[in-house]
Parts: sequence; structure tokens; C-alpha cells
Amino acid sequence: MAPPSAQAGGGVCLFAAALIGLAGASWAQGGMTVAHGVICEVEITGRREAPETESGQMNMIDGERAFDVVTDVVPAVPGLSFGIRATVGGEDAVLARLEVLHPPMGARGVTSQAWDVTLYPGEASLNLFTFEHEYERVPGAWAFRLTDGETVLVEQRFTVLNGIPVPAVERVCFGTMPMS
Repeated sequence: MAPPSAQAGGGVCLFAAALIGLAGASWAQGGMTVAHGVICEVEITGRREAPETESGQMNMIDGERAFDVVTDVVPAVPGLSFGIRATVGGEDAVLARLEVLHPPMGARGVTSQAWDVTLYPGEASLNLFTFEHEYERVPGAWAFRLTDGETVLVEQRFTVLNGIPVPAVERVCFGTMPMS
């Protein structure tokens, strides 16, 4: 077993592994249990290089954070994080690649960002994207995809909205309800 750790990319993408149970909606797919949602705020504890991300680095975060809201609709709000938590069964670690697919962003029009992860049996791997820069707040279809190189192990789709409130996220993360 690997020790709990947390990593995040260039202020943009986040990865963390920790010995924690799943919170929120989950399902089993190919020996993998997956949950998804929003985390209102993460605390960055360090950084490491991540050349296949737009910013070129990943943030270290607390790997034991639970999702604050289970949803696949996400408002593009500064500081908000969203993504997946995956846990594999079996006895052997799984070397995987996490790819975040999104509409074009940044000066180069990047549409995907990726990094390698090791999934340890019984340990949750938290993979997030945090809106830290204005250029990241692009509305549209987003997806988190875990592969073992050729085979898609799991894919979770999200819809990111810019300027349109998501009531459950507004209530939990900001303590407000949008006016109707």
C-alpha cells in the first residue's frame, strides 16, 4: 500500500490518494468504484511538475477531502474544484492515466490535460480540476477519463456552466440560493 498523498496540477488539476471511504453517488465498473462531484474549496499544500497540463504543474492537496456536492453540473466559479474519486478492487496496483477533456482553453487552445496515477487496491484516488485562472473557466462538456493505456477504465462527464447558477452548489458552497 502506498501512503496517503495528494497532488495537483499547475493550480489546475488535482490528484490525491488516501485511505478513505467513498462519499456520494458511486457505481462499480470493471472492478472499480467511482464517485463524482464538487469540492467547494481545497487547501494547496505544495506543488510538483506536470508537463501535460496547461500550467505545467500540479498542486498538492489533502487527499481525504469528501465531495461537498454530488453533481455533474458545475458552475465555473474561481476556487471551485470538481472531479472523480476512484477505488480499485483486487490485489494489484493499477497503473493508469487520468485525462481531463474540456473545450479549448488558454493561449494554445488546449483541449486535454493528463497525468499518470497509480491506483492501489482499497485506496481512493481523488482527481480534480480547480478553477484558478480566468482562462480555465470555459463552459461546455468536460470529462474525466481513466485509462490503462488503451482501455478506458472509467469516464465521468460534467457540464460546466459560466454565469449560470447551480442551486445545490450555490447553497452548499456559498450559502446562497439564486433568485428566481
